[in-house]
Amino acid sequence: MNLTKAIFNDNLEHSCVSEVTLEKISNTALRGRVGRTIDGWPVIVLDEEAQICLDTPFPLPRLDELKADREAKVVVFGLGLGHTVRTLLAAGVEVAAIYEPDPGIARLYFEYGPSDLGEIPVVTSLQELESLWLSVMGVAGMIQVVPTPGYREVFTEELEAVLTRVRLLVDRVAVDDATVRGRGRHWIRDILDNVEFMHQVPSLNQLEGTCRGVPAFIVGAGPSLEKNLALIGKAVGRGVVFAVNSSGRALERAGIVPQFFGCLEC
Repeated sequence: MNLTKAIFNDNLEHSCVSEVTLEKISNTALRGRVGRTIDGWPVIVLDEEAQICLDTPFPLPRLDELKADREAKVVVFGLGLGHTVRTLLAAGVEVAAIYEPDPGIARLYFEYGPSDLGEIPVVTSLQELESLWLSVMGVAGMIQVVPTPGYREVFTEELEAVLTRVRLLVDRVAVDDATVRGRGRHWIRDILDNVEFMHQVPSLNQLEGTCRGVPAFIVGAGPSLEKNLALIGKAVGRGVVFAVNSSGRALERAGIVPQFFGCLEC
């Protein structure tokens, strides 16, 4: 095994990289090369003629604001060579995740030398960012997306997509938190009221894996429900039908018994 491959494998083994990102990085060719500025600063050179470089030593926007807000968390847009992440960490800013829009650049980073990013998650897709959101972001009061120098100009559309997704996730978490605060006492009371019943029936967890490969039909209470009751009746014998409070009443009136019935806040 050559040194480059050994460094690459060791870095990935000791970094927080999901299987999806790992597969992307491993199956993607390098993009760019590591060069140096006149004063010796290492950068990623994407285009020699156009002088397009990433992770150049420019001041980071809003760094003082982030340093002042100790509860703020940051998503760094662009792994680069890790300079931006190190600058934020040195300033006491919590970096919750790193979003790299180009797996080829991520490969360049992990092959270049020993990584010092530790347990900071590195993701390459919006789906991965969303899947780890609650675990790394929690209900932080301020989430800031900080682009690594050069990325804003090269990955304009990707940055806008990340900003849009982050705004949606922040709003969703805020709504969920407000709902818990407003409804928490009711939920606890409902649980206590239903403890005896819950004790008498088997846990849903016992069914894990038993319906593998069986078609699932999830029935909500949309406007098309009444028009499709006959089809849902047939679906009961051909797969597993899930219903909830609102749709369950309509199924009951039609004489349809779903295999699973979820009661929300009952």
